[in-house]
Amino acid sequence: MNIQNQSEFDSRHDLFLHAAHELNTPLTSLVMATFLLKNDKSNFESRQKFLNSVNVIERSCDRLQRTINNVILYHRLQQPNFPVYDQKLVEVLFLIRECAEKISNQQGRTGDVVFNFSLDSDVALLIPREYFMVMINELIHNAFSFSEVGSKVLINYSLSNNFGIFSVTDFGIGMEKEEVSAIGAYTQFNRGILEQQGLGLGLTLVKQLTDKHFGELKITSSKGKGTSVQLCIPLY
Repeated sequence: MNIQNQSEFDSRHDLFLHAAHELNTPLTSLVMATFLLKNDKSNFESRQKFLNSVNVIERSCDRLQRTINNVILYHRLQQPNFPVYDQKLVEVLFLIRECAEKISNQQGRTGDVVFNFSLDSDVALLIPREYFMVMINELIHNAFSFSEVGSKVLINYSLSNNFGIFSVTDFGIGMEKEEVSAIGAYTQFNRGILEQQGLGLGLTLVKQLTDKHFGELKITSSKGKGTSVQLCIPLY
């Protein structure tokens, strides 16, 4: 086996291991939650215990769906004939707020999210809704995943030079310059220490979708101080 083939084999092997772990973790939570709902009578005597189990199921289903969809999208993006749609996205402000509120609620951190929108009405972006949702979902998920409860996550949106500027800033663990430059598919840093979720696809998907739609992605990070990611998408 030559070096190139060995590298490709190692990449596929790493992907398989990460995927198996990432799919198994929420499945385990689903099995446990459904078992408790079925066998623990106190779940039906306590509304809070019942809701806790339902929340675990909801979060686990969301994580499974996100993982599977991201893997499918990543491999679609590698195809030379990946379609780029000339579509108009409206309700940008609503989508950003809805996404951030959903994720912060799932993380039990509704008090940590801070919105700063510099415009009162929407201006359409040149990108399909489904891709924009993937991008902001991944950026917001990352911000909460790599910062602690009680630490603020800033969500900003503005317009500049015919671009919609969306940014997410956290005050979490941050990254070294080398880590930022090494961002790629299935790349995760210090997983054994941080127990981070995901396949490491988030920023890679955001970067590739941004490039496909003539946008720009800027990442500023400092180890131990936090990360700010700015996404620029052309106006329609």
